[in-house]
Amino acid sequence: MSNKEGSIAYDTQEAIWYNTYFTMPRPEQKDDIPEYGKRSFTPNDLFHWYLIEHHPVGYEALRALVEPLAGTSFGRIALDALHTEFDAQPLAPPPPTIMPEDLYLAFFKHIDDTNIDNDLKGMDALNAETALWSHLTHNVAVHSIYPDERLEPSEMAFHQLRHDDVWYDPEHTHLAFIHGHHQWQFFRNGERVGGLSLQSVHWQDHKNSSLLHLFHVLAEGSPHGRQFFDERMQAIIALPRELQTFKRYTNLLFVSERFDFHAALKASKPPGTHIRR
Repeated sequence: MSNKEGSIAYDTQEAIWYNTYFTMPRPEQKDDIPEYGKRSFTPNDLFHWYLIEHHPVGYEALRALVEPLAGTSFGRIALDALHTEFDAQPLAPPPPTIMPEDLYLAFFKHIDDTNIDNDLKGMDALNAETALWSHLTHNVAVHSIYPDERLEPSEMAFHQLRHDDVWYDPEHTHLAFIHGHHQWQFFRNGERVGGLSLQSVHWQDHKNSSLLHLFHVLAEGSPHGRQFFDERMQAIIALPRELQTFKRYTNLLFVSERFDFHAALKASKPPGTHIRR
């Protein structure tokens, strides 16, 4: 990708505005966003931000992601990924690090030609999908559901990915990059126990079309509900609508090989816990 505008310096207020405004806030939140609607980023602005923010996960952020998963299979998967990454790095300073994408990829079960046809079908798939829907604000058809031997009977890991094309021009003749919103949601014993959201940009090298560049960053927020799969909804609030087009939406659900439908359903609140108005 060419750098037509050179380096861009962001002051503190600009950084706060970007983090708030880039991540698809809900419409009812618009009054809380400084200068709402008065500033639009360019594709180069967004690209340079990714250059700045593409770095290892900080200690506090890593702790905030992993600690809620303690006592679950997701926690064990995360710790295994950390140990694998740290063991591959030198013992000498600086301390070991992990990139956002390394933690994100750890939760995928390996699927290849030997097990691609092992996805759940019939009533098994319907039960898993119904259990997932009990936790979501909007029902969405699950494209693929796979059993995962790493998970306990009440656990589910739901992955969603939205891709949008970002253009330099409203006529959509010059592609800047492809933008991605990636999200994991983790459920156990009828409750959501944690999640992981990333944003990404990727593009083909302009000199070597077989070379792909890809940057991931931890997301300050993520699309909510149907914002993932509704192509009518704008993906990147900070970017003018005419410079982005919906590309695709995919999802994937992993459940235990010993899946327990009733244990996975969203837990009902005990009597007396509802707030009186």
